[in-house]
Amino acid sequence: MSETPANKSQTGGGTQKGGNTILPLALIDKCIGSRIYVVMKGDKEFSGVLRGFDEYVNMVLDDVQEYGFKVDDGDSGDGNKKLKRVLVNRLETILLSGNNVAMLVPGGDPDSFNFS
Repeated sequence: MSETPANKSQTGGGTQKGGNTILPLALIDKCIGSRIYVVMKGDKEFSGVLRGFDEYVNMVLDDVQEYGFKVDDGDSGDGNKKLKRVLVNRLETILLSGNNVAMLVPGGDPDSFNFS
């Protein structure tokens, strides 16, 4: 499909220097079969193997770990509360609604993100 001004905005449009543009859905497509890290709107996060997705970024994940946050009871000394990521659940397969996805990290590992 050639890009016309009408469909350019739908596909991400244009090319960068050297023609190395990658569109969001193409990046997600490259992640099929590999582990991804998904941050949802609110306070939930998931890590799992991407099995499929649609144009709305609804995703099917296998071997899923669901994370939430709790206030760390340790006293930091500065009066500020710290959040700690905790494993909430392990699930075999889930369907995530694309409406609630805030960020998707290919190959992401939740332990590599430190909130302190």
